[in-house]
Amino acid sequence: MSETELEQIPAVAPARVSLAVALLAILGLAAAPHAATAQPAAKAFETAPVYQPPAGATFAAVSDLKQTGTVFQPQLRAGQVAVPAEWPASFVLVFDTPEGRAACTGALIGPEVMLTAAHCVPTTGKVTLVRGGQTLSDANCTHHPGYPMDASADFALCRILTPFTPASFVFERVRTAAMDNVVAAKSVLLSGYGCTSDKVADQGNSDGKYRIGPGLVDESSDSPLRKRGAFYYRGNENNNLFTVDDGVQTHANICPGDSGGPAFVLTSGPGKATDNRVIVAVNSRVFFNLTRTRFTGSLLSALGGPDFDGWARGWLGATSACGLQGALKCR
Repeated sequence: MSETELEQIPAVAPARVSLAVALLAILGLAAAPHAATAQPAAKAFETAPVYQPPAGATFAAVSDLKQTGTVFQPQLRAGQVAVPAEWPASFVLVFDTPEGRAACTGALIGPEVMLTAAHCVPTTGKVTLVRGGQTLSDANCTHHPGYPMDASADFALCRILTPFTPASFVFERVRTAAMDNVVAAKSVLLSGYGCTSDKVADQGNSDGKYRIGPGLVDESSDSPLRKRGAFYYRGNENNNLFTVDDGVQTHANICPGDSGGPAFVLTSGPGKATDNRVIVAVNSRVFFNLTRTRFTGSLLSALGGPDFDGWARGWLGATSACGLQGALKCR
């Protein structure tokens, strides 16, 4: 998705897990680029541009997708088609840009709270949630105050005005443990609607399916080696998790359009592997290669960085959210 590149962001694009773009009604308006931090001097690690959805944005339930998924196989780089019923708390927003369709994903972490990326919030802050063809509620979204000055503070929380309380519904749970814990765990499960190809020329091409795929984290903003150049680390960007691109499609990565999708760590428990999961980050951006012909590694905004937990708890007030506060039915 390379439209008008964010003049100030290191060419960042809304995350798309080498996973595919989506479904539902295109909103039909061009996306407004989100202002952000200054362009880093080094070009070796340049991020693709991110896009902001237009006013009137609607997030639709992933569980409404007409797609047949497959059993989780943790070896596919480009991701695999998900079983919609296994992701009932995920919602997708699809909108137009000059480069084609873009998508953002949000995850319900409580009856009144949806988590997504800051750049997935329209300038009005207002979105609508739809499920089963019916409007569930309007929601008012707030992005982290540190964004876009720190592009890694790419978090937003949306307050759902009519609480979503269906019987037996299980909300996603967030985990705000330190970023180093995720680096030590290495593997994350990425989710979203981005692309099916790493080629920049294939942006906007989509089969309209929600995908999941295993990524490999090798650094955070606190990592001492700073493999991607100092700009993306503590002092400039404080909340990044970086995923590996090995060039041979062993690991999943995001592309412009997977923005806001939750990145999970799988935990132990009964049932399928993906039944036991916690959100540790939000899909944020993706790197270009040196020739800008393909997408490489991903940048995820870590919930265990210095900026999310305190801000989120203050925003919540007395509202419950899984992994943060209150008693709910959570994963």
